[in-house]
Amino acid sequence: MKQRVLLACLVPLLLVSAAALAEGDPVTWVSFLKAQPGQGEDLTQMLIRTDTPLYDQLIEEGAVLEWGIGMPIVHRGNDSYSHAQWVTFADWSGVDKFMKGFMAGMMSMSEEDREANAAEWKKNVVAGSHSDAIHRSIHVSPSKGRPAYLNLGFYKAKPGHDSEAQKLWETFAAPVYAKLAEEGTIQGYGLFEPEIHGDYSWSHCSWYTMPGLAARDAVDNAFDAAMAARSEDESASVQTSFREDFESEAHFDNVVMIVHYNSAGGGE
Repeated sequence: MKQRVLLACLVPLLLVSAAALAEGDPVTWVSFLKAQPGQGEDLTQMLIRTDTPLYDQLIEEGAVLEWGIGMPIVHRGNDSYSHAQWVTFADWSGVDKFMKGFMAGMMSMSEEDREANAAEWKKNVVAGSHSDAIHRSIHVSPSKGRPAYLNLGFYKAKPGHDSEAQKLWETFAAPVYAKLAEEGTIQGYGLFEPEIHGDYSWSHCSWYTMPGLAARDAVDNAFDAAMAARSEDESASVQTSFREDFESEAHFDNVVMIVHYNSAGGGE
């Protein structure tokens, strides 16, 4: 196991079981890393090899619901990360179990192994690129199948409008996603917010998983159809609510390709 704190990921709760959701709101720990030039595949394989034993063991124990590795497909020049690794815990007690397992693994390593791991890390990871985020689910639907892509839409609620922003998503976005999930167009969907604040450029993230990128067209068409079905007064009301509750200029999107995945429901 490498010498680092926790490597987790951008995505929250992709294939969490219905039973787990009933017990509370799971916590997803997200970590970001930037691969050295030409070392992207080596970094992916390093993470899989070193993290699989502990994470898969914690899945069997019920402390971890899922974990995986993703890579953004949209680049904006001088990206701060190339890989995002996530682990979703049933609750904070799962984080405690992880930390105990992590520290036990560190203590059992020989000095030779420590030096080898540090050298591999230096070869594959740009120094200073590691950063973390922790998210809490507000809404998440149980998903079906191993996801291939994750679509993320980030929004910033105006001060004091968090509950209104959540209600707006639940009223107008969730029903569209629910129908698409029932049809099998998307695999899952949800809404999450920061559990520990650090990046104040967003307050809510709406997400959905999909078996292929073609699903994005179907999602766009479904929202267009939902909008066309509303009366002029209803459409005006939605637009007014959005302007009142969100900082419209703060919105941004990302799409992540999932390159490794495992969950309590089965993965790779």
